[in-house]
Parts: sequence; structure tokens; C-alpha cells
Amino acid sequence: MIRILQIVPDIDGGGVGSVVYNYISHMNKQGMKIDILTSDHGRKQFLEEQFSKYDIRVITIISRKKDIVRHFQAVENVIKNGKYDIVHSHEQNWSYFYLKLAKKYNAQVRIAHSHLTEQNNDRWKIRILNCLNPLLRKITTGYFACGELAGRYMWGDRIVDSHHLYIMNNAIDINRFKFSDKKRIEYRKKLGICNKTVIGHVGRFDQQKNHIFLIDLFYKYKELNNSAVLVLVGMGALEPEIRRQVEKYGLEKDVLFLGLRDDVAELLNAFDCFVLPSLFEGLPVVGIEAQTNGVPCVFSDAITDEVKLLDSTTFLPLDESLEKWCAAIENAMIKCNDRENAYSIVEKKGFSIEKEAERLREYYIINAKKLDCVRR
Repeated sequence: MIRILQIVPDIDGGGVGSVVYNYISHMNKQGMKIDILTSDHGRKQFLEEQFSKYDIRVITIISRKKDIVRHFQAVENVIKNGKYDIVHSHEQNWSYFYLKLAKKYNAQVRIAHSHLTEQNNDRWKIRILNCLNPLLRKITTGYFACGELAGRYMWGDRIVDSHHLYIMNNAIDINRFKFSDKKRIEYRKKLGICNKTVIGHVGRFDQQKNHIFLIDLFYKYKELNNSAVLVLVGMGALEPEIRRQVEKYGLEKDVLFLGLRDDVAELLNAFDCFVLPSLFEGLPVVGIEAQTNGVPCVFSDAITDEVKLLDSTTFLPLDESLEKWCAAIENAMIKCNDRENAYSIVEKKGFSIEKEAERLREYYIINAKKLDCVRR
């Protein structure tokens, strides 16, 4: 039996948690015992019950941001008692501290996974975190990333160019996200937006997702298209601030706050354009999901162009004028004329979860056997 620990910042429906869930829920887990270690949010997280359906134990501990000492004491206790063969950390540069404990307690396969091309806009924090990278390279046995750019950010050119990087695509259930005209009609009716131009966004309300810019953009777009509505899916600490911005612009009837949803696959059918103006990203899962559905997408150029799977997908700098962003939205919708077949393009480019989950399983098994670490 191979014992595996996945260390995930949260499992509240966001990008990293969704990636881990997609892989584990589609993986053949015979001969494996998988645990999830995540921070306690003071409530049941969005994916907690879904993990339990697959006999995955979710272990919650105090958040690193609340009490870093108690956090790592709890991490050490979990790793020590879990007797894991494989520890797979999704904590970016912080993975050094988790994998150091994993090494201390004889986890022979130690994976650090880069999900971002940069961390945030705090340059001093970035410099401090980047100092961990050389230490992380020495303690890690598996160099993982969601794409090449995220790999170069955390691991450097030498590891990427020497083909030691494992690119774990942010794969999805392709069939679930196929476009459905029936669902489009149903959901637009449910939301009361049948005759509207629907701009959609899926993302938690924090600085990274850049909702302030998105509301400014939508306010400008309304001047060109008065029938437009903005649909926001997600929750987060900045939601009250964004609601105040919407009120300031008098857009209360035109912006729909839908909160956390488990029907994003269905909601995407209702969108006419998907906009993601993030300040930084790795390779966003929701970008793959939207393109699988064939939704025209407009992304900030802070997002890696590795996410571009369809010809209709457009990238713009955040310092470009709002008028040009509005034009990009219009052009993307004009260029997109075959939503029904978008899924087949995405599948051919390696984002089918069935195939990718099997590839990851093989990696775990081969490396566990190679290092002769499986405890009988």
C-alpha cells in the first residue's frame, strides 16, 4: 500500500483544490491510501464531502497565516503519524518547510508543485519567498508545475530545459464541460438573463483576481451595450468592497453575485464571454473549463499563454485602455462560432482528466517502487 499525503492550501472550490480533486476523483486508487492536509476555515469546506465519497481522509489544521508555529507543529504531527511514502505539496515556495518535515520522517518521494508564475505584487515578499527555491530544489525529488512558465518560475531554466520537470496539466472532465444549448436556455431563464449579453467571471474575491478592474471594465462596456450583465461566481474577503463599487456605479441590477457554486459547468453555457483579468496566475483551471465549453475568453497577459487553446481566446495587458478591452470582448464573441466542438480541441491538447490521472498514478507507483519506499 502506497501512502500519499496531498498538502493543499484549501479545498473550498478554488483552483488548486479543484485540480487535486479532479485528479484524485478520476484516479484508480487501488493499492493507494490518500490523505488531504489543508487549513481549517472554521467551517466545512466546499470539496470536503466530495473527497469523502472517494474514501479520502481530509485533515484540517490551523492556518499558517493565523499561527505559523502551531501550524507547522500540526503538520509535523500529521506527517510523523501518517508514515507517508509520498508527500505532494501544493504550497508553492513554502513547500520547502513541508518537505523538510517529510524528509525527516522518511517520505522518500517528495513533490513540490508550482501553480503560479509569480506570487503577488509585494516585491519584498517575493524576494524572501524566492530565497527558498534553492533549498527546495535540494530537498525535492519531484519537480512539478501546471505549465512550463510556472515551472521556470519556481524551478529555473536548468531543470526545465533538462526535461526534469513534470507538467501536471490542469486537466478536467471534458465531457462535463461540453457546450449544451439546452442548458444555455435553461440557465439563462433561471437567472432572468434570456435577452442579455452575459459577461461571466469565476474566481474568489481577492486581490489576485482583480475584480476592481473587472467592475471598471463592465461599467465601460455597459456604455456600449446596455443589455449586458455581469455574472460573478465565487466568494472571498473582498466581496463587500466589490459590492460597494457596484453600488457606486449604480450597477446593482446588472451584476449578479452567485457565490460558491457546484454547477459551474452548467453556468458556463449561459455566458457569452468569459473575462479573467488576473494580476497573476499559473494556468487557471477555469480558463480550461471555459474554453472546453467554447466560451469566448479574454484574459490579462499576466496569465501564461499556455492556457490559450482556442483561436477565439484573447490576451490584453492590464494597462491597456478599457476601450480596447471592450473591443476585445466584442471581437472574441464575433470570432467564436463553434462552441459545440471546442471540447475536442481541448481533449487533443492533453487536458482530459481520464488520461492525465492515469499518467500521475503511474508516476506515483514507478517512483515509489524505484526508491523502494513502500511500507508493507
